[in-house]
Amino acid sequence: MTYEEKLVSVYFDTENSHLYFVANGIHEKTGGVIQIHLVNELAYPYSIEDIEEFALKTMDQFDSIPWDGDTRIPLEKYLKIRGRTKVLKNKKLVMVFWTKEKGDEVCPTKNEGRKGYDGIGPDMVLPNDFQPGQLGEAIEKAIELSQL
Repeated sequence: MTYEEKLVSVYFDTENSHLYFVANGIHEKTGGVIQIHLVNELAYPYSIEDIEEFALKTMDQFDSIPWDGDTRIPLEKYLKIRGRTKVLKNKKLVMVFWTKEKGDEVCPTKNEGRKGYDGIGPDMVLPNDFQPGQLGEAIEKAIELSQL
């Protein structure tokens, strides 16, 4: 299926510097975008190229598996930690949006605890024909800007 928009959630673990790239998909009933239980872990140390490769790989996995009805967030299931707040307490989040029209947009966030994450900007916009390494650099910069 061809999509006009895609989304990847990138979590940075402040304790071990690992990155978790979570694929998203379309909820069958509501039509909204949700995280699917597909996590790609990138262990530290890694390069800008590795970050970009994992982001693009995860973007390609958009809506690749149906939602299985599990109400836990993917990181809870993947890391085997019970409780959304507990699993996210030391995680920064960067959102990577892609639209056919505009290209990639990388958005830093602030962890608001039980309320979730809020975008804090500035968002970094890359055209569809970005140069190799630009997406990885933008994600790394957004991790620096993101807050716990």
